[in-house]
Amino acid sequence: MAALAAFAWFLWTGIDALDIGEFGDESEKIVGVRMIAAGGRLYDTVFSNHGPLAFALNHLWLLLTGTKDLASHRILQLGLFALCAGAVAGSPALATWRARCLAAALFLVPL
Repeated sequence: MAALAAFAWFLWTGIDALDIGEFGDESEKIVGVRMIAAGGRLYDTVFSNHGPLAFALNHLWLLLTGTKDLASHRILQLGLFALCAGAVAGSPALATWRARCLAAALFLVPL
């Protein structure tokens, strides 16, 4: 039941976050992805102090969808959170199904 409540909370806060304004870190990644799509090279012509994974995933998302709006990139991030919660819930490191569900719930709630 806790995992279901946590997933409902995750969806509610995630959908609510689609309409809030941009913040600097987020804008930097989106602008960087657009520059990479236009032929720029990360850490050469596009400087960032972040690792390449955020840029690679957002660049792939841009290539697949063609959309440049902020909400689309946030949907990608929410999907990644959900995939990670699923990985936690399916982890063989946790002995019982209850422990897996609670761990996934704890992963999702702080969002």
